[in-house]
Amino acid sequence: MLAYLPWAMIPCAILFIVFYFFAKKENANLEELMTKVSEEAKYQIKKELYLPSKEGKNLYTTKGYVADITDNGSKAKAFIIFHNTPRNEFYSQTAKLSSEELKEKGIQAGKFVPCIMKLDEEYQIYGFKKLA
Repeated sequence: MLAYLPWAMIPCAILFIVFYFFAKKENANLEELMTKVSEEAKYQIKKELYLPSKEGKNLYTTKGYVADITDNGSKAKAFIIFHNTPRNEFYSQTAKLSSEELKEKGIQAGKFVPCIMKLDEEYQIYGFKKLA
C-alpha cells in the first residue's frame, strides 16, 4: 500500500500547481483592472448593497462596475468589479454576452450595471450569475 503512495501524490501535486497558477493569473488580471478604476469609483463599488432578488433563493441584485470590455465582432466580454464586504476585498467576474446585448443594455466601460449574484450564506461568498 505504501509503495503506491508516491504515485498517488503526483496527480495531487499537478492539480495544486495548476490551481496555483490559475489563481495567480486571476490576481494579476484583477490588479490590471483595478488600475483602470478611479478612487471615486472604488468608493462607489464599496457602497453598493446586495439586495434580495425576486428571481430565486440566495439570489441578490447589486450593481457592478464595468472596468473593461473586449468586443470581438459578435461576442463580447465585460469585466465587472464587485466588493466582497465580509472579506473587505475587490474581485472581478466576467460576463459573456453578444455584441447586440452590449448595445441593447448600454453597457460601457466605466459605468455601473445591474447584476444578479448568488450568495452562499454559510461562507458569504458572492458569485456572479448574470446581468440583470
